Amino acid sequence: MPNKLYVLLSLLILSACAAAPEVPDAKVIPIKAFLSANRALPYECLNYNARNDTCKILAKRSVSGNILKLDVNFFQFLRYRGSVSVRIVSDFEIGQTAYCGNLENAVIEGQSTIIPPHIVEEILVALRKDLANEGTQCSEYLRDDEGRFYTRSRDRSGRAIGTTDRIWLFAEPKALSG
Repeated sequence: MPNKLYVLLSLLILSACAAAPEVPDAKVIPIKAFLSANRALPYECLNYNARNDTCKILAKRSVSGNILKLDVNFFQFLRYRGSVSVRIVSDFEIGQTAYCGNLENAVIEGQSTIIPPHIVEEILVALRKDLANEGTQCSEYLRDDEGRFYTRSRDRSGRAIGTTDRIWLFAEPKALSG
């Protein structure tokens, strides 16, 4: 999943606990400055494919007061069985340089036209358990010298969660790819 908190992204979020590689020339952007400057570009795309105009993970940001809501969508593929369309919606508190929250209370939904509903539910139960076990996470935005954006997530102790992921920003949603 995303950068996890993004995906968890950064949710993404749903990567293993490998150390996040650093982007040598990327610098952390104050979260409020990033959100303000990119208000017209609320869609964050992970692994953008320009040829097909698609994303592996798509998150929509919205802000209300000091709360950032992320609505993250992606496909969870099952070996030889098809895929499940997954949606995770969660609220995060906006801090100085990052947004933080616990995904234990996230709304997690899924559906598939191929996989039986009981298997989809088993997948969602496992995903909920994994996200709840992550505890509180914080994600921040970075920008490199060429203007490219990235996200990375850390636990409250500062340990990297997942990877540092490049994101593309768009005004309109993109289709998801496998």
